[in-house]
Parts: sequence; C-alpha cells; structure tokens
Amino acid sequence: MMLEDGSKNWPTSREDTRNTHTRSETNDNATAMAKDLINELTPEEKP
Repeated sequence: MMLEDGSKNWPTSREDTRNTHTRSETNDNATAMAKDLINELTPEEKP
C-alpha cells in the first residue's frame, strides 16, 4: 500500500525546526499507536 507522500513507511510526525524538543523520531507515530493499543484502550475497544 502506498501512502499519500508515495512512501511505503508508517507516517512520522511533523518536525518544528524552531523547537529542538519537537524533533521527529523514526516510527514515533507507530510507537504512539502501539502504546495506545496496549495501555490506553479498554478491552471493548481493542481489536
């Protein structure tokens, strides 16, 4: 499956170059999604 930007990789967050505390990291969105699936969803919400 091809994403909007033509990439096959999981999308990453946008980087704010004015702030060094908001640098994008590899797979940061995938990591956040996994955290939500494991820790923050109720059993009814999990697939």
